[in-house]
Amino acid sequence: MLYVFPTMQCSLKPSVSNTTFNHASSTFQLWHSRLGHASSRIVHYVMKLYNVTGHKRDFFCQTCVIAKSHQLYFTGSLTVYTTPLQLIFIEIWGPSPVSSSNGSKYYIAFLDAFSRYTWLYLLHSKSQVMNVLFNLSCMLKLKLITF
Repeated sequence: MLYVFPTMQCSLKPSVSNTTFNHASSTFQLWHSRLGHASSRIVHYVMKLYNVTGHKRDFFCQTCVIAKSHQLYFTGSLTVYTTPLQLIFIEIWGPSPVSSSNGSKYYIAFLDAFSRYTWLYLLHSKSQVMNVLFNLSCMLKLKLITF
């Protein structure tokens, strides 16, 4: 079912009087869901516009809470890294909306899980990733030989 809003300047208003329920919070929850989980201000505005009775009473929407979560909880890792370079995390980021002073729009970061030592390389394009990975690998192999 579609609902026409006044911004569309339609002269006909749909009848929504048959959608009222006995419990006011159920009506609010229904309209909150119908309007795509809109804020309470917008739900009240639309309900008032179409003469729908009911208002928010201790309304809680679990879907909205989950949708606003930035990330799910991660359990702590029990893995212990005992030597350098046992595990290296790699992150490639870009393009940046603003170039660096040397014109780079991307970066690649390498993080050693044991020491937390970080290598950061600025890149002009993503096509440079394999070269940087190869150069870092060679550098680390030389360092390991010298230790």
